[in-house]
Amino acid sequence: MADLVAAELRNRILIGELENGDELPPEAILLQEFGVSRPSLREALRILETEGLVRTRRGKLGGAIVSQPTPEGAAYHLGLVLQGTRVDLQDLAQARQLLEPVCVSLAAQRPDRTRVAAELEDLIAQSERVIDDGPQFTASLLEFHRALVSASQNRTLEILIGALESLWGGQETAWAQRASATGAYPDEQGRQEAIKSHRRIARRIAKGDAEGASRASRDHLAASMSFVCGDANSRSRSSGDGGAAIVDAAPIRL
Repeated sequence: MADLVAAELRNRILIGELENGDELPPEAILLQEFGVSRPSLREALRILETEGLVRTRRGKLGGAIVSQPTPEGAAYHLGLVLQGTRVDLQDLAQARQLLEPVCVSLAAQRPDRTRVAAELEDLIAQSERVIDDGPQFTASLLEFHRALVSASQNRTLEILIGALESLWGGQETAWAQRASATGAYPDEQGRQEAIKSHRRIARRIAKGDAEGASRASRDHLAASMSFVCGDANSRSRSSGDGGAAIVDAAPIRL
């Protein structure tokens, strides 16, 4: 009975009948509607809470609050799976290098690709403004990559690859903070090269050169991700871990 109640409430959330932030009806009303026992209803709510579809609010104004699924939530749970199966960072990097160029290729085929490229150029300009601050510069570069994924205009790819981008972003952000603190962050020439690579991608998108834009994206990812993977491998060897596993707590902060 708990599974049946959970299935009905889950469906209402997913089709939008119950929206994000809505409070579920009081327990007494749900008991009357579904005709189940209190333990069955509470088990149904526990199922939905485990799935991340509801959260419990404590106190006098307590109750079950609807939480619509989000790409960030998907990234968090995907990260737990990757951690649990001991997937290493190089594996994540390879997946990103294979999939993000697909989004870039689709962006270059859009009828409004010149507008897309102009928006990307704006993000590049933002990177240039913070080029002297390693962590901020890295954050701006990650924003450019998120925009590339979004530019595919394929919602499925945006969610799936966006989850990978979020996972990678957590790793790269941590690397940037460590590298800046130790003086190991790429120098001015390396930062300028990153900007040139981004601009190369944007301009090929503007020209409608899907193959060239995809290739530029792939080459750029191979070069840029080597810094993070190299740092992870070095730390793993020094700690005797034996691999660049995705560790260091949760891969994404919600």
